[in-house]
Amino acid sequence: MQRAKRDVSVVSTILLLAVTLVLAGCDDGYPDNLPRLAGSWFSRQGACPDLRGDYQDVSFQFMLKFGLGSSLDLWNRHHAHITQAVDGSWLDIELGLSAAGMRAARGERGKDEPMFSGLGRGQRLRLGDHYRCRGGWLHVLAREGSGDDNFRYESTRFAKDRSGGLIAEEIVSRAQTIGWADSRAISLGRGHETRWSRWPLRDPGDAAAVAALEGVRLTRADWINNGRSVPTYFSNFHLDPICARLVREWRIDGQKPIISLADEIRRSRDEPTRPFQCPQESGEMASLSTTIWQIDVPEPDSALGDYRVEWQRIDQFDRAWNIIPIKDVRTLPIAVKAGAF
Repeated sequence: MQRAKRDVSVVSTILLLAVTLVLAGCDDGYPDNLPRLAGSWFSRQGACPDLRGDYQDVSFQFMLKFGLGSSLDLWNRHHAHITQAVDGSWLDIELGLSAAGMRAARGERGKDEPMFSGLGRGQRLRLGDHYRCRGGWLHVLAREGSGDDNFRYESTRFAKDRSGGLIAEEIVSRAQTIGWADSRAISLGRGHETRWSRWPLRDPGDAAAVAALEGVRLTRADWINNGRSVPTYFSNFHLDPICARLVREWRIDGQKPIISLADEIRRSRDEPTRPFQCPQESGEMASLSTTIWQIDVPEPDSALGDYRVEWQRIDQFDRAWNIIPIKDVRTLPIAVKAGAF
């Protein structure tokens, strides 16, 4: 008798598990053109769905759905790498440029592609503060009932599909009224709309394509100030900071070289100590930033010699400085647009 009860209990558990998995993969109104939702019974981080992955085609709208950022942001063509605590208590979103975004930052976009529009900023979200988990979905708290009487976000929730893509379901509502001429409008309640978004897994070759586009660029303006100096643009196209300086040696023995630092990253006092620091007499340039130096046209009788730019990645100071000699600033390529980006 006891064994029969145990058998019934086991069968009931299996049936319950099967029903749960089926329901997790189905949802009323789920678009037919998207891969089906993944079952969430085994793919969990604590009580939350496992959203870990690196996703492409990310724009500022992605962060807005998580309740972060602002509609004033315009950046696009990023990827988002999501990591998550084993118990689901936090979720990190790390943003970076895709290869298409890096090409735009370098000014190498296609004919009909938009210009580079800035970098997004990642953030950590915490269970209870930013989201809750229920029914195999991660629900964004900031998007529950936000807005006004005319337009309101009722809910936004995230899950993964069976191909590994990230799915978001968003329900919005609008006030509906009817009226004519000068008559008072009559409320017809609220109309609801369900919106679906999907971000596929990042192309495995995209990271290598971004790395191939990293580097520096030295260009000049197409004019000369008072016939003597030329605005010169040194741009960092690495995803990480670099250390850089402009150096000019004296022709007179014993004189220290003249060094101009690259424009420094502005950091707040509250930032933690970083593992890497630029050496003294060099400036730390942020990723995708440009320093402008005024470089003199050579004078045969000058006591000063040629210029050179010295730079190095901030985590590679066990290696020698990279050097870009400048024999005559007028021979540098002309910048397509002053300031590059």
